[in-house]
Amino acid sequence: MTTVLIILVRLGGLIALGLGAAFFGKYLPVEGVPLLVHKAAGGLAALALVLLAIQGFSRATFVAILAAIVAAATPAIGIYQQGIADIETVKLVHIAHIVSGLAVLGFAEILAKRIKASRVFAPAR
Repeated sequence: MTTVLIILVRLGGLIALGLGAAFFGKYLPVEGVPLLVHKAAGGLAALALVLLAIQGFSRATFVAILAAIVAAATPAIGIYQQGIADIETVKLVHIAHIVSGLAVLGFAEILAKRIKASRVFAPAR
């Protein structure tokens, strides 16, 4: 299960970050199908991170709590940035959204590593 979740976070996160970079660099219009794909991929990554946090809660409690907070904050920041009119504030919120998206990937890798490392195998006889 951990392997599937980390793959979902990686794929969803990289697709969302790639499309987000295209929006930020003005290579794609911030509307229509690319935005929906960005939101779906980012939502998939955030949801998979929450499931990883639940799975790893007993093994890495503090990291799991931080991961769940970041997973909830990333889409919230993305939704918030759509309604901002001030240009300077928009830039800061864009950067915060990018950093939190990278944090989703980072926390997923940390949790997956700790979950896999904590598995205890019985010695072969």
